[in-house]
Amino acid sequence: MREDEMDHVVRDVRGDTALMTDESFAANREKVLALAATGRPAGRPARRWWGVAALPNA
Repeated sequence: MREDEMDHVVRDVRGDTALMTDESFAANREKVLALAATGRPAGRPARRWWGVAALPNA
């Protein structure tokens, strides 16, 4: 497929996608930076596995 054909296909697929607002960009940027810093998404607490360890052995 030639580059101009590929551009046409991409425009057709993305033609109905809304442009990103400044507010949306800022909010998602914060989520990405938090994930990069902590290794987990912003607003999501670390999982705690201590409850599993407290179960009696079968």
